Amino acid sequence: MRAKVSFLPLGGTISMVESAEGKGATPRLGGDALLQASGFAGAADVEISARPPIASANLSLSDLADIADELQQAFDGGAAGAVISLGTDTLEEVAFALDLLSGSERPIILTGAMRFSNQPGAEGAANVKAAFEVASNPDAAGRGAMVVMNDEIHAARFVTKANTISTAAFASPPFGPLGIVREGRPFWAFRPNARLARLKAGPTSPQVPILSPGFGDDPKSWESLLSQPPDGAVIAALGAGHVPARFADMLERLAGRCPVVLASRIAAGPTLEKTYGYPGAEMDLIRKGLIPSGILNAAKAKVALQILLSASEPIERIRSIFAELQR
Repeated sequence: MRAKVSFLPLGGTISMVESAEGKGATPRLGGDALLQASGFAGAADVEISARPPIASANLSLSDLADIADELQQAFDGGAAGAVISLGTDTLEEVAFALDLLSGSERPIILTGAMRFSNQPGAEGAANVKAAFEVASNPDAAGRGAMVVMNDEIHAARFVTKANTISTAAFASPPFGPLGIVREGRPFWAFRPNARLARLKAGPTSPQVPILSPGFGDDPKSWESLLSQPPDGAVIAALGAGHVPARFADMLERLAGRCPVVLASRIAAGPTLEKTYGYPGAEMDLIRKGLIPSGILNAAKAKVALQILLSASEPIERIRSIFAELQR
């Protein structure tokens, strides 16, 4: 029996054509054109969903919840996997959100491109082909949402956009990709840890700013957050989870008004929990109520916190989920 794969083309650079008049690139390629250009001829039937193109920066939490529901309907209808093509600006956040919002064992593969379809060296067709080769492979099941770019397979929890223009833009520090696509088939290096049970997003879109204190910053510039606190906040801290000492008391007060997650601005490595104890270091901030993000970078910590807040989860449940995400 031939496998069935659902295809959701959402737009992005992979669907764009640069105008001859120098007016920039615009999305022109739909799902049929992307699939045809890829030359994918694997043992799978592809069902294409019709969705209007949208810049990935414009996607909202409610959009992602709708997409997760649409994927579940496709899986309930017999799809063995799904491929989503979209812009790379928020590809890592979208992949992680769908990993949390989907409870299915069937693979969700996200891909995109860094070059327009009519640019020299455009890689979009190859990325779509590789994405379908992974999505239709039975061994991809149970690995969660993944990003396939440049013949590399990345886990949603670890993948990040590491370069603004390179076709090798995506990396998975500190562990590396789950595998590669070789001669039309995935070759796996390892399997990620067990995933969380499916999280449910509520109807709201919580406001969760990412804050990064640094040289010369005055905590008074954040005082408005205390009088009008957001729904939650993520601190993109220095090093392994440190801020200037003058911010520590202010962050303690903010953590008393809304959930505050302690992440790092560094691209690779986790936040620490019990190494540094000076004022403003991670031990001090955790004692003051901040929630360590562990291996999650600030962007992914924001996604997880937004989903949990949208479902009105209590603070202890939020702490528990972030602890689980570090395993």
